[in-house]
Amino acid sequence: MSTNLDPIVAAKLRQFARRRRWLIVARGICAGLVTFLTCLTIAGFVDWYWLLEDSFRYALTAGVYALTAIVVWLTSVRRLMRPLDREEIAAQVELAEPQLKENLLSAVELAVENPGTVHDSPLFRSLLQGSVATQMGRLKIPSLLPVQLVFRWLIAAGILVATGTLLLTSSDDRFRRLAVRTILPGANIARVSRIRVEILEPTPQSKLMAEDETVAVVVAVSGGTVDEVTLEISTASDGVARQIMRHRGGGSDHKDEYTANIHVMDETVEYRILAGDAITQKFRLESRPRPHVITFQKTLNYPDYSLLPPRQLAESHGDLIALEGTQASLSLVMDQQVSIAELVIDPID
Repeated sequence: MSTNLDPIVAAKLRQFARRRRWLIVARGICAGLVTFLTCLTIAGFVDWYWLLEDSFRYALTAGVYALTAIVVWLTSVRRLMRPLDREEIAAQVELAEPQLKENLLSAVELAVENPGTVHDSPLFRSLLQGSVATQMGRLKIPSLLPVQLVFRWLIAAGILVATGTLLLTSSDDRFRRLAVRTILPGANIARVSRIRVEILEPTPQSKLMAEDETVAVVVAVSGGTVDEVTLEISTASDGVARQIMRHRGGGSDHKDEYTANIHVMDETVEYRILAGDAITQKFRLESRPRPHVITFQKTLNYPDYSLLPPRQLAESHGDLIALEGTQASLSLVMDQQVSIAELVIDPID
């Protein structure tokens, strides 16, 4: 006679534990989706309805992720991190199936590997194991832990995911922009707004420029009336600066146009436009040094009357001082590649 836990009972307990784990994981995923999508919707509405500072948007997104993590922890992870032993699993099976009463838990607690350690009746233990095995053999684990236990979570998550997919794949990109701005607050995306801002100059809006150059920024504003239009400029050395753009009247399509200048020095400049409830994405004006001649290679062919041989020089300046009638050949070495170059002669009287 055997005092070990019956293999049928052990198999049913393992099946119960696996299904319980699967249901907990499903509940955690669904609860996380419901929480995340609900908070995402609320945060997106707040970002659309109120004009928020970037720091507040970061805090809002952090709150969405934090609340989602807390819900997933409470509904799933904390239960999965503590594995149940056989006695605890047996107790849960008895709660789900009252007909087992305390027989299953007793069978699990009285099961021993070595019959020599048994001080009571091995026959009683064997009969108990057989009786419990018969009952467990007829037991259907899916009926003890039906999907209906997490059905509400599944339905709620399915409805929200379907609704979100429908909105994000629609032709209106405002929902996608709101979602991305909330999920990734650092993403360079224009704010969803009533006022529309179109940057007419420079074209393209982000480009490479020579250092120490001024570029005009011209924008067209439509969709409503604004008190002022602001050009926000940010650089690594000076931080963020703002200037009011000048109104220069309406365009041919009845859009108000505003203009301002940006002086690009020796560092990259980022800029964006603020008008009413509109905030454009950031554009970059990257600065590069102007080409410079680093070596002037000169070949001087003196006139015949001088009886002087040709002379070759490599100098850092372009001055030409020679006898009248001398022919000079110049070869210029630049510090970077150029597509077009022009030589200007500046005679000295």
